[in-house]
Amino acid sequence: PTRHVLDIAQRRRVDLLVSGSFADDCICSGLVFFRSTPIVAEWLLTVLSWMYEHVYTHDQQSFSAFLADRPDEDNATMPERISSQKLFLMYLHPEVPRWALLDPVVEFASARVLNT
Repeated sequence: PTRHVLDIAQRRRVDLLVSGSFADDCICSGLVFFRSTPIVAEWLLTVLSWMYEHVYTHDQQSFSAFLADRPDEDNATMPERISSQKLFLMYLHPEVPRWALLDPVVEFASARVLNT
């Protein structure tokens, strides 16, 4: 699927592809494509640093919250909130890479569409 994922990222002109939830308007951080760019590297370092210092926060919530400043290309998701908006944005405000969702039903199958 590597070629397919690279094609999607190129076609959509995004640096980050995140799997979508099949049952909700949120992301699923289980499958993610990161293009190697300075913006993605700085953003991911900030996310991981936050998660290291705030171990009580679920990784998917953190990931979603750090994407909040830039909606996905289809406006299909709602970001999570993990901290007071004012405090969170005051200290942590990395540039968010352009991102889009990976199709959770047809192209990147989930538990909902698999007969398991």
